[in-house]
Amino acid sequence: MMRTKTIGANKWILFIIFIPFSAVLFGILMFVAAHIYKDDLVVDDYYKEGLSINTILTRENLSKEMDIYLELMNITKRRAEFQLDNIQDHKVLLSFHHVSDKQKDKEFILLHEGGYKYTSHNPQLISILQNDGVWNIELTGSNREWSLKKRIVTPARDLVIKP
Repeated sequence: MMRTKTIGANKWILFIIFIPFSAVLFGILMFVAAHIYKDDLVVDDYYKEGLSINTILTRENLSKEMDIYLELMNITKRRAEFQLDNIQDHKVLLSFHHVSDKQKDKEFILLHEGGYKYTSHNPQLISILQNDGVWNIELTGSNREWSLKKRIVTPARDLVIKP
């Protein structure tokens, strides 16, 4: 009597063939993904980055000398209100840099409304402050002489940035 082998009888052969095939397929997928989605965390020119360190340190030291700080006072569906002490700028720039996705980076202008109050009516800013996320934020004056930086986790209720 002669036995006929079916595909079911050759499960081990198919399993052994599947392992290298899946490794090759995964390698091709990784290669394609690496070329489509460039790494945002890699700096192209370290020399230029190094030159800008002194400028960054000067801005941060000036904010310490001026004792500038930002505090989130109130947030509604249409408005974010901040208290910003010890500056005279009519507008300041508030930048949000996502920790892992450069495409999510945003910049907002806060307008002076008298006293120490600065506001924004931008719905994207309100959305960032109310939704989950991790951000590096930077506050700079209109002339970019000083800057404050901090890493925050949103939703932000008690946001305070001090030098």
